[in-house]
Amino acid sequence: KKIREERGVSPILYNEDLYDYDSASQEKMRERRQYMEDNNMSAVSWVTATNKRVFLTLEDFKNINSLATERRHELSRRYNILKLVVKDCMDKESVNSLTFDMDIEEFT
Repeated sequence: KKIREERGVSPILYNEDLYDYDSASQEKMRERRQYMEDNNMSAVSWVTATNKRVFLTLEDFKNINSLATERRHELSRRYNILKLVVKDCMDKESVNSLTFDMDIEEFT
């Protein structure tokens, strides 16, 4: 669960730049999008996770959010499958052999 949560708020790669996506950054993005909509702005300045200044459009913010949503969905899917795999394990050794990144396609 810890891995799922950590990866869910890790930076997002979009257009070859990394964007912070922790809870504070998510809130700032929501606020900035609303500001753009309220003021009919086509682009705003933003600082990436690597301190690069870029200009983002509403579409950019939507795309970053979509990438994060897809990532969270995949992380939750993987987590839920692994929970089922853990329940089927017969001993501690079997549980300890599992990793979050293991190939789980055979279980889907």
